Amino acid sequence: MNTPTQPETQHPPDLSAYTALFVEQAHLFLETLRDSLERLERDPLDASARREAHRAVHTLKGMAGTMHYQQLAALAAEMERPFINEGPVSPEDLAAVRTGSERYAALLSELEAG
Repeated sequence: MNTPTQPETQHPPDLSAYTALFVEQAHLFLETLRDSLERLERDPLDASARREAHRAVHTLKGMAGTMHYQQLAALAAEMERPFINEGPVSPEDLAAVRTGSERYAALLSELEAG
């Protein structure tokens, strides 16, 4: 099984110089996601919070894909699904996204540890 520090592609470009920046930015987007989730838990119809959550998780997916961290990209893709369609996000989906964000943060910690 590949870890988040081991890209799954055969010969990816050497992006190791960008790992620290990736981790730093990912933490910022996770914070934005968590803040948006809290707002959505208080008000499921908060369109601004929904857009912010979707933007944050979509960016996490794209950044991970760019860095060839396929496990992180796949996790972010799962977290993005509840935000793709219009309308309120269910409490169950919000809980699943929160759990996903915690898992994403744990994988970032593994990445930081090397």
